Amino acid sequence: DEVEFGYRFLDQPISIGMNRDHWLTDEGLEHIFFNKFPTVNLAPISNVALNTFRLYFVEVNRTKNKIFSDDKLNITVFDNNVIGLDLIWNIVLEATNKLVGKHAILFLTKIQRSIENEASSKEQILEIRHRFLNGIFQELNSSHSKIEANGGSVTKPLKLRIQRCLNVLNKYINEFEPISSVLKKHGSTKRGRPIKVDVPIFQTSVDSFSKETVGVLRQKIATAINELPQNIRIFTTTGTELKVLTQQLQSVFVHSGARVTVNCVRLLNRKASTAPSIMNKPFIDESCYPSVIVANNYFNFLFQFLSLSDNFLRQTVWDLLMILPTNQQMSHLPSSSSAS
Repeated sequence: DEVEFGYRFLDQPISIGMNRDHWLTDEGLEHIFFNKFPTVNLAPISNVALNTFRLYFVEVNRTKNKIFSDDKLNITVFDNNVIGLDLIWNIVLEATNKLVGKHAILFLTKIQRSIENEASSKEQILEIRHRFLNGIFQELNSSHSKIEANGGSVTKPLKLRIQRCLNVLNKYINEFEPISSVLKKHGSTKRGRPIKVDVPIFQTSVDSFSKETVGVLRQKIATAINELPQNIRIFTTTGTELKVLTQQLQSVFVHSGARVTVNCVRLLNRKASTAPSIMNKPFIDESCYPSVIVANNYFNFLFQFLSLSDNFLRQTVWDLLMILPTNQQMSHLPSSSSAS
């Protein structure tokens, strides 16, 4: 494909390991990144194109001493005002290929994690997290306003933008809070029956509940084996991969007893980060948790999405509300979004 050949050609000055300045000056690099990339139709892009955008994003910021990257995958952010992050966000919101969208979200959250790891005070981490969440909700607000202007009609592009925002938000809450959090969540009033989940390949087991999600189970296993959650894949003993992180365990282990076994695979060529996690820093308390910030500032805004005509988006929002800290406004609501 000529388009993908073009992206690979653009990659070469950065990725071949030679002196980049000999092939592409800083001025040429910035011209491509700031003047050419914003004109690209991002909807149909492939992973080849995404890789090019990531390489140029890292290289532009490296030349400004904002990012260090040894292989364009292991990133350390020195300055939380990185350049060109809006391009990554636009890929997250517009790329129609699900795998491209997933990889763009992973890259976005990797950058956010590195930014947060550099925080040295509670005030700083709160400012960083409020800014990140505010960006998500500004996009959600814009999409919601367009739906209202369309008479309630949810077009495919708008549905995609909302869905990707909710995916980022869900990932941010699930992966940027300690698994040991004792906050009472909306969906945890009845956690279901206890389940002991054995992971024999890593010689460990974790305690869970039937109404907890696959995402929570993945976090617990990751914590037990000292790995990043995104670096492991979980399979039932019949070989079915547990991919849907919002799926409750009771729907996976329908006929199982109080003890179940899963197979777990650590992804190859990935290493757990050796940088100190922001969650382990002493100034982090519950007021810094993304779920608390969302519940205190954006709960009512999320709740209005339950009136959308699209069933999938309504359910996604409902599942998100269920992992937020309890709110008195939810105390008299029915137990499912369909009832609402």
